[in-house]
Amino acid sequence: LIGDEFKDAINYVPILVLAIIFFTLASFLGTIYTAYKKSKNILKSTIISALINIAVNIALMPFFGAIVACFSTLVSYVFLFIYRYFDSRQFMRLNIDSKDLITSSIIFLLMTVNISIFKLSLNTFIINLVLFIVYLIINKKYCMLVAKYLLVKINRRRIITRR
Repeated sequence: LIGDEFKDAINYVPILVLAIIFFTLASFLGTIYTAYKKSKNILKSTIISALINIAVNIALMPFFGAIVACFSTLVSYVFLFIYRYFDSRQFMRLNIDSKDLITSSIIFLLMTVNISIFKLSLNTFIINLVLFIVYLIINKKYCMLVAKYLLVKINRRRIITRR
């Protein structure tokens, strides 16, 4: 379905998806800074994260090529999340279940490695489906909260449209 010039992209996308998850978590924590009018903390953490990204690129790109850009983005966003998590605790108490976060991250990492090894194949699909089911089981309580929230929203819309 895609041209030959894009065939290597399958190796980059899973790493970038994992990076986006950590970027989203870091952005969520960034809203704490905004709420407490601490934009300097946003700037500081973002600059440090960007410098880490650049340093990893400069250090590893000559040896490993373009994949390093994805990896450095992941490393810098993981750092950004961890930094903001500990730094924002001075403004509010945060309870993040680190066991669930680490377990979920490992599952996504395994999915990424699986795609890198098997590319787009039936094996990849089956292994990632099993990993996704394990993810859902581990995060059952969070999935149930999201499902309940969505059901309430859907039911409210039905009530409003019936009137």
